[in-house]
Amino acid sequence: MIRSLIATALVAATASLGAVQAQAEESHTLTVKVSGLTPDQGTLYVGVSNTEENYRGFQFLEGQMVKVEGAETTISFTVPDGAYAMHVFQDLNGDGQPNFDAKGTPVEPIGASNNASMMYGPAQWSQANFEVTADVEQDVMLKTFGS
Repeated sequence: MIRSLIATALVAATASLGAVQAQAEESHTLTVKVSGLTPDQGTLYVGVSNTEENYRGFQFLEGQMVKVEGAETTISFTVPDGAYAMHVFQDLNGDGQPNFDAKGTPVEPIGASNNASMMYGPAQWSQANFEVTADVEQDVMLKTFGS
């Protein structure tokens, strides 16, 4: 179920990129540097949430999908002041969703803002959220837990 929620939300966020962006007097660049990618394979999905409820529900204010062309990549978003958290995964097999083994362990590279722990399930808002009041950079290291 989590697989479907993540994939559906990221695709929806990507399809409406910019259309749902909050209006604010001041906006900033959120630069996301993603490492730990399996080089030259699949698509990277990045979803940015601006509330705990949306983050837990895999609903994104902003989202991007990019073809993976190396072991690292950088993506930028324009966001207003506020608190944010991100879900990130690399889709290696092209099915548009993160894949998990029978125990629910991710088998494709996956990560979260602040490199929040995902050892026992999705990263929690309390560990993944960060404040944006000026241009900010987040370094996300993807991890693969299963095989």
